[in-house]
Amino acid sequence: MKFKRLSLLCLILVLCSSGRAAAQSASTGQITGTVRDPSGAVLPDALVVAKSPTGLVREVRTDEAGRYVIPLLPPGVYRLEISRAGFKTYVLEDVTVRLTETTVADASLEIGELAETITVEAENPLLQADRPTTGRVITGRALTELPLATRNFTQLFALTAGTNVDLPDHSAAGLNTLDISVNGLNRYNNNFQLNGIDTNGIGINNAFSYPVPAPDALQEFKVQTSLYDASYGRSAGGQIVVVTRSGTNEFHGSFYHFLRNDKLNANDFFFNSTGTPRPKFIRNQFGFTLGGPISRDRTYFFGSYQGSRERNGAARGALSTLALPPLLTNDRSPAGIARASGVPEAVISPVALRLLNARLPDGSLVIPSPQVNRPGVNYSVSVPIRFREDQFTVNLDHQLRANNKLSGKFFFTQNPEKVGLNVFFGANVPGFGSSLQNNNRHLALSDLHIFGPNLTNEVRVGLHRLAADFRPNEPITAASVGISRFNTSIFPGIPTIGVLGSFQIGPGPFDQLFTVINTFTYADTISYVRGRHHLRVGVEVRRLQENGDLPSFHRGQILFLDFPSFVRGDIFLTLVASGISDFHYRNTDFNAFVQDDVKVSPRLTLNLGLRYEFNGAASDKFGRLQTFDPAQYRTGPPPNGFVIAGNAKGRFRVPGVPLVSDTILKSEDPNNFAPRFGFAYRLSEAHRVVLRGGYGIFFDRLSNQPPFFAVGSIPFGAFDVGVFPTAFRGATFANPFPNLGLPSEFPKVPIVPNAAQLAAGTAPISGFFMDPNMRTPYAQQYNLNLQYEFAKDFLLEIGYVGTKGTKLIQQVRIAQAQLASPSRPINGITENTPANAVLRSRFLGFSPDGLKQFQTSGNSTYHSLQLTVTKRLGRGLQFLAAYTLSKWLDDRTTITGLQGDATAFAPGDQFHLSLNKGRSDLDRRHRLVVSGTYDFPTIAKRGALGHLLSGWELAWIATFQSGRPFSILDSSGASLFGVTTSRASFAPGATLKTALRQGPVHRRLNQFFNPAAFVTAGPGFGNAGRNILTGPDQRNVDLSLLKRIPVREGQYLEFRAEFFNAFNIVNFANPGSDIATPATFGVITQTSTSPRLVQFALRYSF
Repeated sequence: MKFKRLSLLCLILVLCSSGRAAAQSASTGQITGTVRDPSGAVLPDALVVAKSPTGLVREVRTDEAGRYVIPLLPPGVYRLEISRAGFKTYVLEDVTVRLTETTVADASLEIGELAETITVEAENPLLQADRPTTGRVITGRALTELPLATRNFTQLFALTAGTNVDLPDHSAAGLNTLDISVNGLNRYNNNFQLNGIDTNGIGINNAFSYPVPAPDALQEFKVQTSLYDASYGRSAGGQIVVVTRSGTNEFHGSFYHFLRNDKLNANDFFFNSTGTPRPKFIRNQFGFTLGGPISRDRTYFFGSYQGSRERNGAARGALSTLALPPLLTNDRSPAGIARASGVPEAVISPVALRLLNARLPDGSLVIPSPQVNRPGVNYSVSVPIRFREDQFTVNLDHQLRANNKLSGKFFFTQNPEKVGLNVFFGANVPGFGSSLQNNNRHLALSDLHIFGPNLTNEVRVGLHRLAADFRPNEPITAASVGISRFNTSIFPGIPTIGVLGSFQIGPGPFDQLFTVINTFTYADTISYVRGRHHLRVGVEVRRLQENGDLPSFHRGQILFLDFPSFVRGDIFLTLVASGISDFHYRNTDFNAFVQDDVKVSPRLTLNLGLRYEFNGAASDKFGRLQTFDPAQYRTGPPPNGFVIAGNAKGRFRVPGVPLVSDTILKSEDPNNFAPRFGFAYRLSEAHRVVLRGGYGIFFDRLSNQPPFFAVGSIPFGAFDVGVFPTAFRGATFANPFPNLGLPSEFPKVPIVPNAAQLAAGTAPISGFFMDPNMRTPYAQQYNLNLQYEFAKDFLLEIGYVGTKGTKLIQQVRIAQAQLASPSRPINGITENTPANAVLRSRFLGFSPDGLKQFQTSGNSTYHSLQLTVTKRLGRGLQFLAAYTLSKWLDDRTTITGLQGDATAFAPGDQFHLSLNKGRSDLDRRHRLVVSGTYDFPTIAKRGALGHLLSGWELAWIATFQSGRPFSILDSSGASLFGVTTSRASFAPGATLKTALRQGPVHRRLNQFFNPAAFVTAGPGFGNAGRNILTGPDQRNVDLSLLKRIPVREGQYLEFRAEFFNAFNIVNFANPGSDIATPATFGVITQTSTSPRLVQFALRYSF
């Protein structure tokens, strides 16, 4: 009720304020100022004219207080002409408008004739004295001159305070688009707009869907990190707005070529340790830009092309460093395998024997032998990735009339890729790669109409389309190694087969995917100026379509705790699925906002806003959505807790299963009102110090991952999780999975097995299900900061930023087994053993580990001190230094083997989720980023020496940050509860201090922490807290050295040498943290960043 009252109060305050425009949108900014006479008195009715190089002309007049506002201006440089009868005309040159920001341009007119002109160079203020929003605009030289490994501008997102990301992998293949987390919200909570149009992938909510134009095609972008106004929403994290370039009245363009070659690179640390040569790495990126007038002062064009051709064996996805069984050799006879594993020949599994002797088409072993005979990392390999991209940008701007401008901007890319390893989800040895195809199309249309000096309207319409197709490479079949599975007629390849902490073979569970996502955006923003008020009102409608096919886990997955278990065929975990795998989701979002920025006095501005968000849950075109409703649970045939979508038709309407809403949710949260309040107060008359702050509520759009996962569950599919299936249900390596039936047999009438059936060997039900009571996640943001322009061109900003996340999405294993006792028997059971855990399931008939419910039950808190020093370009130097000291707590794990907002979970007691509260997986206590450029002064001005010594520039990005925390896990623990993962326990007498080891990381590679400080959890849950240890710190410096050679006026040739990880700093990944895999427990087996890489470039600009 308090929340609703606050929303209503904010709405009343806004609507009762006679409005005047807060004048920017996701692709524009604004100019405002006050006009005075020589005595300092304000001048009403002065004419203010803004002109851009594109021919755009905007006219307004000052009000009775001498103020003016020119709203909804495309970013760029403007010329301001200010005139009034009896005064000389005042001209301000080079007034810069930044994306989403307000530029203040005050003027003092001199008495004289209108024909007389005074021209001054604008001093664009560094202070943001009209709103509390934090963030940073990246534009111009920073976009094109800072070192970018793959020429991907998203690598600059993390230059801003409050952002958090792993160091970019400069060796990454393809685009290497970065997902950042912002102010205590994870990387799936961001909103990305290109030219004012939504580009987010509804399927996952991550950077996979982002269109990535070349830096040369961009005008600028901004990352808004906190307390953005009510015109921004959809996501509660960062608001990332990007604008591509437009043509002008002059022709401008460029040609460029960037080149990398492995001969110039350093080698990976672990490759050196195993004697593996430097990986193959050749990349060529080339392209051009051209922009200019079609009709001067009326119609303009801009176009760009970039091509990429790459063969990359140095990328993380092309490298694998493993701890293979140290005694394994190429002698794969039963006797040789017995020596390597310690398993007697008589009990060696025939399947394991065949796999250990299986060979790829090139004759190499499927499971390789160590390259060096030692424990820890003893094998490293590089399998080059082949990547190709062709992208185009075509932009047109047309001044239909003096008061009406039309724009159309189109981006196109396609990038096929062949991957040799699947180190994240599938094989980490050669032979099992994938073919990938990603195509991106983005169209943005806008109509800016000026109805008068105080009334402006902008209409935006657009389409974003992402098409992806992934296909796995399957060199060996299940039948060839003796594995039987019910669906080998459809999926003949082997399952994913792995030994924890060591090798993994076979396609990954998500290696086959086809998806097409269409996002249609319709938006309108009205800006109105009156008196002290800057009012905007807007609406945005998004229609979303996601069509595709994902037969995840249809090939199955088999995991073993260690190499001897693999050799014996003693399985730790199996996962397999079947059923209908295609989907046709539809969503509709409706957002509306009102924002009023009130100039209470020349020194105080209040920002009042209210946003309404209805972000529709997914429905399937054919009604193939289902869930498990615990309120309707019972064993046996329907009704037994399962429900399906109300729009199910034909064979998808399952007899006996109740119909509910089309989205299967009981409510879609129609009351999401988000109030925003902010202020900015100038503390000094000299306008050099500003105090800013505020509070706001920000809703977060859930992705389609919950229905995406649940599509393969009963009754439209089946999913089975087997925990120690060899011991508990007689599964063998040759026949590891129960028969779930072929996809053509679904939907099936669901039957939940009872205790007698379970005792007789019937497999319990597993699957992903949505909580029918899911709500919309939201965050409360609050900040208070001080900006101080302490010297010419210098700005200091220091402040507090906090975030409270509520109703965050996570997976909860709601069928975790309960503990029985003689006084509290469960299904007749009074003693607790791992074997009877399935009979003690909270929902009898469901797997204690396999019933995963998507809930909005997560919470988080974030507190930070943020300090930024900005140096504007002057005397050849500009830089940005951003430091963040933060503490981020939550109760869910956000880094998993999967990707997406809905994959968060917390290993531990699912009945007491509060015990999982701890440092977030993404928490970094300290983070400092310093970036900038410096033009070396010219020493000699004439002759050959002058040409040699002039035109040099240095650009850099230096990052220093704390490591990420991690938990000590026990994948063999909690067997009494029927789950697969627990945290470990402290050894008797051990403490956190006991677990810590000191010294340089490279001397602790095999014992980063003290493994003796921990013991297994046993059959229960361990007592070690979540994320109690911290991984290695990270440091990186990227440098770029440029030399410009003038060709003729307005034309130059540029040579560039770029050094990524210039000082070849070795950054190590977190160590193995699963006590059940002693070979890698406490052992660091990978680096987290690339070694030093070198890139050269030539560019011709005119």
